[in-house]
Amino acid sequence: MTATLGKTKDTDISGDFRQFIINCLGENDQRKYFSISTFGSDFNVPLETKALTIDSKNKDDKFVIGFLNLLKIDDLEPGENAIFSTSEDGSEIKSKIVLRNTGDIEIESTKDVNITVTGDVNITSDGNVNITATQLDVNSGNLTVD
Repeated sequence: MTATLGKTKDTDISGDFRQFIINCLGENDQRKYFSISTFGSDFNVPLETKALTIDSKNKDDKFVIGFLNLLKIDDLEPGENAIFSTSEDGSEIKSKIVLRNTGDIEIESTKDVNITVTGDVNITSDGNVNITATQLDVNSGNLTVD
């Protein structure tokens, strides 16, 4: 297998799998590579993002095995994990979820956040639940407090 570093030029989702079109050896050398990611994860990287690719022994199977993140979460401690999205050009983090090594989960966004759930939402706690807000609106439903 041969590994190559190239730049992302486009995304093709016309087939069964997401593929990235990568410039490997210059503007005239554009190749399609299958996206490889962890199960249940899908993403579409900004154009011009550097991609690490491999070609398999089967000449028709080419894979992207990773991308070079130009942005990073600066305050991650050992054992912590973050998921983030960027602006379309990849220049700034727009939203992120951080799983802290303390068990805390942080959700941050650069704008108002909408959380959509198609079913019921239950919050269960063995302790207190604190909601801090300047205004709390309950629309089209019931808020039950026992």
